Order: sequence, then structure tokens, then C-alpha cells
Amino acid sequence: MANEIYGRYWRLSLGAEGELIELGSQDGDHAAKIRFGTSLHADSMLQVAEITLFGLSADTRQKIYDRYTKVRLVAGYVGRFGPVFDGTIYNVAVGRDGPDTSITMYCRSGGEAWERSFFNKTFGPGTPVTEILRDVASSFKEPVLFVGDWSDIPNTLGSLTLCGTAKNIMQKLRRNWAFNWNLSGGQVVIGRLGATLDQGEYIPVIAGDSGMVGSPVVREYGVDVTVKMRSDIAVHNTVRVENVTAEVGFASPGSAAYQGTIGTGDYTVRLIAHTGDSESDTWETHLGCWNPRVAQLSRVEQL
Repeated sequence: MANEIYGRYWRLSLGAEGELIELGSQDGDHAAKIRFGTSLHADSMLQVAEITLFGLSADTRQKIYDRYTKVRLVAGYVGRFGPVFDGTIYNVAVGRDGPDTSITMYCRSGGEAWERSFFNKTFGPGTPVTEILRDVASSFKEPVLFVGDWSDIPNTLGSLTLCGTAKNIMQKLRRNWAFNWNLSGGQVVIGRLGATLDQGEYIPVIAGDSGMVGSPVVREYGVDVTVKMRSDIAVHNTVRVENVTAEVGFASPGSAAYQGTIGTGDYTVRLIAHTGDSESDTWETHLGCWNPRVAQLSRVEQL
């Protein structure tokens, strides 16, 4: 009933090598029930998800428990939906919610390549930092996307030898070259601090008539805003918030600098969290955004 009223849509693909099942709202009256939450921060390395299903057969639950490792979730509204998570099942729990048996999957966007990738290479003098980062990040077996301007970082002066797990090397390099990175959506995104993706002329608008839920909450360095589920917004995107009211959500508002967030403003997305429950009103996306019009975040705070 809730799906019919709000036009909500979801599709979950589960499987292993050579085997795949799909569940979703398209199954009509026979659809399983779903409850999920996903979260990705610009600095978090991986996107995480917790997905609970109700109404599955004992055979399907056993397959998820024993064999299935891959998971992909598409969600949104009819005519406006897209992928909100794509990754690997790491742990599974079976429980009960009233009369229903449930199965909960704890998932991350990184898989075997993330866990086991090892890198060992020496770079010669004069190597661009983007070449080094691309080589290391390619160990995760996913395309690499750079965000922002890297031209201010000089090439290496001498030779540089890197040896260890790729994820640990990336963490060490980010402290030297002031960037953040994550593996999500089937790619490795490496962004300069505060940089935004090239969106052309398209800037998603978050307003009352486009699905904003409640009022934005003003923080020291930006704004938190909740909207009916949006799969078309990514970390490092620019969004435009249009609102006439806002809450103050930081300490000492009487002494903090005016944020200029009541009204129209463009913000850089640093956090995205999707939450959905097919049996309740919850079907939304939470955005944590940085305000580029205030003082720059310090390097320590972003690292």
C-alpha cells in the first residue's frame, strides 16, 4: 500500500558467481519487505550498508547465508530511481521481527580486491602525483576518477618506493598530498579537499517543492538537509538548497560567523546516507554539505 501511495521503487540483486536473484517492488503483492540504510562520506574509504529482508523463503535465506556475496540495491521513486549501493556482503544475521523471520546483510563497497590488493613499485624522479595515485588505486580493479585541480602539487623530486597493501598506501599518501578518496559505485574517487565534480550546468535543487523533508540544519561549516530519496546525487556534487527556514545546529551560535544559509545557497556534498523501510514512511536521503562561502576547512579537520 505504501508503495502505491508514494510510488516508491526498489530492486535488490543478490548472487554469487554464475547465480543471481532479484527482489523488489516490481513483484507486487508478492514483494518481500525491505529495510535498509547506506552511508558514504568523502573520507570514509568505503560505502557501508545494512539491508534487512522480510518474507523470504527458508531456501532463499539459506542461499544468502551460505553462498551469496554480491549485492546491488536500486531505489527511489517510479520515474526517479537509481543505484544507491553496490558491493559485497560481509556478514549475515537471521532474526525475527514479530511473526516475520528476517535476514540482515552487513555490506561494504569493497570486495576481495580491496582486502587483498598488494602494491610494490618504485617511481622515478619527476613522476606526477596523479600517475602514482592512479597506479596504486588501480590495484582495486575499478576505474579511477580524479576530482579537482592537482596542478599545484609538484612532481616527485627523487625516486619513491611504495610497498604494502594498496589501501594503507592510499591512506599514507592522502596525508602528504591533502586529498580524500573512497571506493563506491564501482569506481575509486580521488578528490582534492573541497573539490567538486564537473556537473556541467546541472545542479540538483533541494527545496520544498522538490522533496525537502523538514528544514535544513545549519552547522559550523555547512548544512545538513534531508530529502525524499535521491539516487542522482553523489559525494563531491554541488547541490543548491532553497529554503525560507533553518535550524541552528552548532555550539555557541551567538559567537560563530553568520553562515548565510537561510535562502538560496550552493553546497558541496560530503556525506550521503540513504534510508528506506517499505513498511513505514521512511524513504529518504540525508546530505551533509560543506558551505564553500565560509572559511576553508582546516587540513587537520578534513584529514
